[in-house]
Amino acid sequence: MSASVIELASSRRVSYNGGSPIGTREFTVTGAATEADVYALFKLDGEPPTNLPNKFSAYPNLSDLIPPVRLVALDFELTKDPDVLQKWMVTVTYREVTIGGAGPAPAPLTQLAPNDEGYLTVRGRTEGGFIEGWRLHDTAEEWDAKYAQLTQTGLPIYSVRDINGDIGGRKIDVSGRPVSIETVREQITVDVTLSYIPNVELIRTLASTRNSTSFLGVPPGSVLFKGATWANIAPGKWSVSYEFAADNFSHLVQVAQEYDGKAVLDENGQAKYVNWVQPFPRLAEHRDLNQYLASIP
Repeated sequence: MSASVIELASSRRVSYNGGSPIGTREFTVTGAATEADVYALFKLDGEPPTNLPNKFSAYPNLSDLIPPVRLVALDFELTKDPDVLQKWMVTVTYREVTIGGAGPAPAPLTQLAPNDEGYLTVRGRTEGGFIEGWRLHDTAEEWDAKYAQLTQTGLPIYSVRDINGDIGGRKIDVSGRPVSIETVREQITVDVTLSYIPNVELIRTLASTRNSTSFLGVPPGSVLFKGATWANIAPGKWSVSYEFAADNFSHLVQVAQEYDGKAVLDENGQAKYVNWVQPFPRLAEHRDLNQYLASIP
């Protein structure tokens, strides 16, 4: 019995999280006895009824959106139907890549099994959270203008203030004490199979650096490399998980000027001077961690 692929009629979804579009498609695969049989259905430029979309293939029918958006397949989730023999559910997740014109799509990866050298997957989790702050920029335009000002002298930055000693924005602190500001964070894991032990010294060197170029579709300065874990999974085979984090404030934190351990207050009893501080000032090219990360947009 040959395997067949069916895309669920209502499976296509494009949503926005933190301003970034994410697309999903869901498929059922029947007639595949093992995971390896399902992996074999990921073909170059593959589509139903015989194939699954391969990594870096484009999400269909987005060319008419204004502004144009390009989503490419970056991850998939495979689930066995426990009640039906040889039936699997496959969810493919698409993420945005920068459109630099009407150039060709990125070259798809050669299909590999999980234990093959160079096998790569990208996993992510998006979650809401809070940071402490004394100032709030109410609109995206205000934040974009402020961030441009923060970075106009070039990254990295340790501490930046306006000429009057304050970052501006709307004062939201209570008697000099910070309040919670909503933020969106992403935890991203890139798994790679290698035939050698990873470069531990390089991992140590690049830990706690931010991306110097666009990485995972995120602008420079926004992705933090947290570190990596690795394990021997078979004779001569190693699985390495590179851990990254991104947030919509590029990891900047607000710090109020203090005197005698307390924030300096203005005539209204709120913090008078607030700075942005960057705890992770070093920048690096994260694709240098491993040759196979060069395939990540």
